[in-house]
Amino acid sequence: MTEDLFAPAVLPAVAIAPVTFRRKGSRRVFRKDGFATAAEMIGTITDGDDICGITNGQFSLVDILQHVLTQTGEADVVIATWTMGIYDAEKAYAFTTNGLIRSIRFILDPSMFCRSPELSSVLVKGFGVESFRAVNSHAKFCTVRSKTMAVTIRSSMNLNENKRLESFDLTACTAMTAFFETLADEIWQKIDKGNRSQSNSVFADLLGVASVKNPKRPNPFFAQG
Repeated sequence: MTEDLFAPAVLPAVAIAPVTFRRKGSRRVFRKDGFATAAEMIGTITDGDDICGITNGQFSLVDILQHVLTQTGEADVVIATWTMGIYDAEKAYAFTTNGLIRSIRFILDPSMFCRSPELSSVLVKGFGVESFRAVNSHAKFCTVRSKTMAVTIRSSMNLNENKRLESFDLTACTAMTAFFETLADEIWQKIDKGNRSQSNSVFADLLGVASVKNPKRPNPFFAQG
């Protein structure tokens, strides 16, 4: 599998019009900690909160997502990330099976499918082809929308843990969440069935790739053959 396979379906960054979001009047919290967990560092989330944090890479974006979901309850989720690890993907998938995630959409740079075909095959089999869109992107953000709360997370973190200085901003705001969800909607619309690498025909080879080599534990995404 080569990157050429994705070339016709990759949405260039210039295809998305640059936009900004401005917000005033929120409660702002600033925290830095090199040892605290995501739950300890973020704490209880209330509508209107802006929480800015700096970490030593002791947790990843998926850990923040996990804590937010305990606050929001069942929710629709959008994740934009450049890369992820199998451990983090397994944790995300667990949310879909325990009722915390109602729906999920991934925005990934197309290189993810070429850099880690074993992991990519697991993700596609676990979440389904329609959950993915490839777009030239280095953005890392996540939106979580439930019946009672809407939260947006922006971070330097990918979905996988990285033991380096990291930062994140968490905002409990319906308008900001809609702002990022609209971007996801636009990507889904622009990469339609006639212009998409995430089609069953293109994913045929990827879906035939075996799961992660020599796994240390059973893979929860699909039954082992």
